[in-house]
This record gives sequence, C-alpha cells and structure tokens, in this order.
Amino acid sequence: MPLNWIRIALFCLVAAFCSAQSTPTADVPVIPAKDATKMVCNKVRPSYPAEAKRNRVQGSVWIKVLVGIDGRVQNLRVTSGPQELRQVSAEAVAQWTYQPLIKDGQPTPFITDVEMNFAIF
Repeated sequence: MPLNWIRIALFCLVAAFCSAQSTPTADVPVIPAKDATKMVCNKVRPSYPAEAKRNRVQGSVWIKVLVGIDGRVQNLRVTSGPQELRQVSAEAVAQWTYQPLIKDGQPTPFITDVEMNFAIF
C-alpha cells in the first residue's frame, strides 16, 4: 500500500498549492456549473469512503476547477462540504476531462464549479 500513501501525500501537496493560489484573473471566463456539466467528456465518480458511510456522513462537496486549453483539470480547490468527503471528491474531479472552450477561434482555459453529492439511501 505504499502507493496509496504516495498518492495521498501528492494530493495534500497539490491541495496546499491550490489553496495558496490567488483569485483567478478576470480574463479567464467563468462557466456556470450547469453549462460546464454539458462539456464533461470523462467523469470519474468518487467512491463513498467506508468510514463516512458507516458514520452516515452525507452532503455536497463543492469544488472550484480551472480547466486548461486541452480540457484537462489544471487546478482545483475544495470550497465547501463535509471534511470526510472532500479528498475523494477532489481526487475524482482531478481526473475529469472537458470539451475545450473555444473563444475567438482559440481554445481557452475556463473556471467552473463542480458539485459532488453523497447520499445514503
């Protein structure tokens, strides 16, 4: 299981880096979540953490995402949600790909929000 520890450490470093970033510049368009959802090409769903499920932790995790010109997630930051569900949500969204946004005939990065819902039925 050393690989899992490496992934967790890498994720923590990326999360620390993302949280230290300043607010995106005004020239990067912000696409509403409902519109960006239609642009998702590959969506990885998070697995429900066993301990969170056992403790009946539910709710939405919101993630702010910077998508690059190639449609891949370049940066992300969890903005809210139950602590027990944040890491798996961020790891899943980091693997998403989007259709590139074309502006003035050129691919351009964009910012959007992603909501991950967790519910126990």
